[in-house]
Amino acid sequence: MPAIIAGIAESNLSITTLERDSGIIAISDETYEARWANEGARESVMGMKNQVMQRVVNFNILATKDGSKTTRIQLIVTSKCNFFLAMGLKCFRASIDGNKLIQMALWRS
Repeated sequence: MPAIIAGIAESNLSITTLERDSGIIAISDETYEARWANEGARESVMGMKNQVMQRVVNFNILATKDGSKTTRIQLIVTSKCNFFLAMGLKCFRASIDGNKLIQMALWRS
């Protein structure tokens, strides 16, 4: 586990949970750039493109001993993308988790 923690530190990520006994390491609410994810194609309506407002990712890492010299590592990654949907003269704010729409609301500034 020390090598995993060192790698996280070198990447300048913040560990939010560290459970040494179970081997769980969590990294929560980190932002990422578009080039690091396949977000699909965003559409446009009446020439107004949908605009990404925020990209957030969470990592759960499970490191368990798998013999005397090896460690088994499982990585679960979840990401969420918040963006404006341009629909005619109205703008909606939407949250996407993977490919699933989890929230959509009329944007009021």
